[in-house]
Amino acid sequence: MPLAACGGTPEGEREGGSQAEELASNTYIVLYKAQAVPHDAQMEIARAGGTLVTSYAEIGVAIARSDSAHFASELARNVAIQGVSPTAGLRVSALPVKLPKKKFPKPSPPAVTGDALSGMQWNMDMIHAPQAHRITTGRKSVIVGVLDSGIDDRLPDLQGQVDAARSVTCVDGVEDTDPARWRNDGIGHGSHMAGIIAAKRNGIGVVGVAPGVTLAAVKVSEDGFVFPEAFICGLNWASSHGFNLVNASLFLDPWYYNCLSDPQQRATWVAVQRAVNHALLRGVTVIGATSNEGQDLAHPTVDPFSPTNGTPVPREVSNECKLLPVEANGVIGNSALAGDGKLAFYSNYGLGVVDFTAPGGDLHVPMPGNESGQIISTIPHYSFLYQNAINWNGRVAVGCTDGLDANDPNSDGSTCAETYALLQGTSLAAPHTTGVAALALSRYGTAGGALGVYVRLAQGAQPIACPENPYLPYPGDMNPATCEGPKFFNGFYGRGRVDALGTVSQWW
Repeated sequence: MPLAACGGTPEGEREGGSQAEELASNTYIVLYKAQAVPHDAQMEIARAGGTLVTSYAEIGVAIARSDSAHFASELARNVAIQGVSPTAGLRVSALPVKLPKKKFPKPSPPAVTGDALSGMQWNMDMIHAPQAHRITTGRKSVIVGVLDSGIDDRLPDLQGQVDAARSVTCVDGVEDTDPARWRNDGIGHGSHMAGIIAAKRNGIGVVGVAPGVTLAAVKVSEDGFVFPEAFICGLNWASSHGFNLVNASLFLDPWYYNCLSDPQQRATWVAVQRAVNHALLRGVTVIGATSNEGQDLAHPTVDPFSPTNGTPVPREVSNECKLLPVEANGVIGNSALAGDGKLAFYSNYGLGVVDFTAPGGDLHVPMPGNESGQIISTIPHYSFLYQNAINWNGRVAVGCTDGLDANDPNSDGSTCAETYALLQGTSLAAPHTTGVAALALSRYGTAGGALGVYVRLAQGAQPIACPENPYLPYPGDMNPATCEGPKFFNGFYGRGRVDALGTVSQWW
């Protein structure tokens, strides 16, 4: 996306160059100087050769479409407009093209107290979620929005966990409440995030960090790509529908970095920041992922995916270039940990960008009961990620009726009651933090908004000191990294590893 899962697979590579496809979209972000949309916006946009799609008066942003090559320049003459940004560009996938062929022993979870696959959830043990559940599993009144590829709430672990009345599709920048659309998770990413946050305890599969809270699906992608109009629509929906938390395991197309010196990219940055600010004012805490390119977001030098003349070509960037939405002010950013508690080799990092760290998984680090070292969670059998997980024994199924198992190439899982995938990425770190934040809100209430959530997470977190520099745990995967800052706040781990028990057992 894009969506930030499947980061840096050891034998994988990222889609780019000739793999990129030019978008057919001709959608524009129209940013007004005032945080309001004028009454004559539709007429002015039409006069410039476009059509008003929708507008968000609270933040002074409109979404328009046009086939005219001169639309942006014509509309920019309007003195009320601060900037016009096309969201068409080149799609650069965050999903691996060459999937890893590494094979692991067929999963055989040990007998445990909990759901059938709890023995594979080393990630929940790392953040002490089972212990926290003795204090609280979350309250239904806490609403957690998952801005992603949808949530298939027909999966047994997610049945009854999703509020259909608060769910929506925002892919085109316009709200669509048809359940058939947001429920169809063709990528599988959103359902995987949803399971990490709130898969229910039912004896079947996995258990989420906060199984007692309520989820809402906010679908912002159907093909793995997230554009600013979809994200803005999603955040505004969250702001107006009583959400407490939003999980945004993604970054925004068409640019990897948005540079403030570029007028079009600046317009996108300001529009996204306004949407985040509006959400924060409405009591919505936004939690994001840092993505998976092994980059120092505090000191970026190269944009690995910038689209130029039809082909993505790396461009030089500087500190004024930001990865959105995680670098928008007020978004809580998360890096990813391997099972050994160290920074996952693929994880982006950066002093002042990373607020917390959480389990994201790492194929290099096998774990007891889960030799892939990745994160297991719910996923639809028809989804892209489940179908391709066969390549690394990365899928598990429960209750199959066809005599086949999930690791049999002849089985697509369609006859299984519950299907799961093993994935890695900073995408998977963020929902652990979101789940812990949901437990905190359930335990202590919503007073204090995003700042209160941050303080609770920080008080409960386990600080981790920087490793010896340069950090390169697996030569050949990414580049050497440099960690800056003291143990209590550094570029790799922020305030530290989120801890569910530490967060819900505070006395004040």
